[in-house]
Amino acid sequence: MLHAAIESYLAHGNYLCASTLMQTYAELMSAETVSFQERYAFEPAAFIARQIAVSAKLPQGSRDPAMLWLSGMA
Repeated sequence: MLHAAIESYLAHGNYLCASTLMQTYAELMSAETVSFQERYAFEPAAFIARQIAVSAKLPQGSRDPAMLWLSGMA
């Protein structure tokens, strides 16, 4: 259900809500067992990469830690 909501936000260009919900989804899924994550095709590294890509569309720019470090915001 959360995954469907994320996709809906993205489809409508609501990147702030999508990014916020993606963070919640990642935290919840990361607390689950590996078998649960596998059942729902959750791959942490791939999901984080997608979060970073979505964050690049936010008004304040990317939340990529490397980019924040380079810009002096970290």
